[in-house]
This record gives sequence, C-alpha cells and structure tokens, in this order.
Amino acid sequence: MELELTKGVDTDRINCLNTIFNLNLPKSQYERYKEHGASPVILTFIGMESRSFGTFMERVAREIFCLQKGKLSSYDHQRHGFRIEQKSSRYWTDNKWVEISTY
Repeated sequence: MELELTKGVDTDRINCLNTIFNLNLPKSQYERYKEHGASPVILTFIGMESRSFGTFMERVAREIFCLQKGKLSSYDHQRHGFRIEQKSSRYWTDNKWVEISTY
C-alpha cells in the first residue's frame, strides 16, 4: 500500500508497518539495574534525565568525599587545592564506568 503524500500519516498506517512488528527495544537503565539486583534506593534515581542525574551525583560525591563546590563552571569540585571535574555515568552497554579527572 503506497502512501499518498496529500493524506499524511495516521496511527492506523503506523501500526501496519513492518518496523513496528519487528520492534526490538533495548533494555532501559532501570531494567538493567533491577536485573543486577540494585537496591530500591538506587532504582529511585536511575531513571532521572541525564542533566538531573549528573547534578544529583555531584551532590552525592560532595557529601561522601567532603568536596567543596567548584568556584568556576569549568570544574565541579575542589579539594586541597585540586580542581575536580566529575563525569557520572550509569552502566554502559559493556559495563564500563565513570571517568573522574583532576587538573
């Protein structure tokens, strides 16, 4: 069935597409963490949007490691004269983790 350009696309047409029948969605971060036995506390913030998650993890790191908030936007924390830029990541598909660098 060929689509007439003047009619547009509606949900009935989309529902008939082979792409929909063959849809194979990857697991969500939440599903991956749950499968690996993450605690309910961890599961509550895993679904956060990336920026919110990063900001949350910066607050967590400051509290755990007694870090001071960075004075400039080019770095996240400072401690003992070191500037620390934090990169927070959830599981990647190959289970690599986080990079934390100092400068």
